[in-house]
Amino acid sequence: MEKGRIIGYTVEAPIGYRKKMNKDLLKTRILGILTHFLIFLNNRFFKTLLARLKLLFQANNINGTSNKYELIGKGSSLVGIGVDPKYSRFGIGQNLMSIFERKATQLGMEYMRLSVYDNNFTAIRLYEKSGWLRLTNDGRTLYYYKYISQKL
Repeated sequence: MEKGRIIGYTVEAPIGYRKKMNKDLLKTRILGILTHFLIFLNNRFFKTLLARLKLLFQANNINGTSNKYELIGKGSSLVGIGVDPKYSRFGIGQNLMSIFERKATQLGMEYMRLSVYDNNFTAIRLYEKSGWLRLTNDGRTLYYYKYISQKL
């Protein structure tokens, strides 16, 4: 491996972060859209925007308080995880998951959760191999959880 090169990352946040984050970033998003309005011509951006708006307006999604699958207690969400494709199959994803789980334990979390697209077979295999359980899905997105053992 090349010294100093980032080959993987995780992004995590406490459950409930989204509302505050969206409020904090609203001005930045509006300014970005106004100054880069041609972004709407980008097909990938437009599809992503539509998908996020759909999730935002769904009354009964995984983050909603009326969801019958809502987990109880203090939780941490794995917002993102990635490994440089040149370094896949070296156990880096597994190590990143272990680090995420240890950090959640140190922060006093009772459970962890994440979401993944149903066609991301590599990630799904990693999560299930790491002991994560499928909670539910909303069509294209699968939701997983894992209760934290104090033995981590």
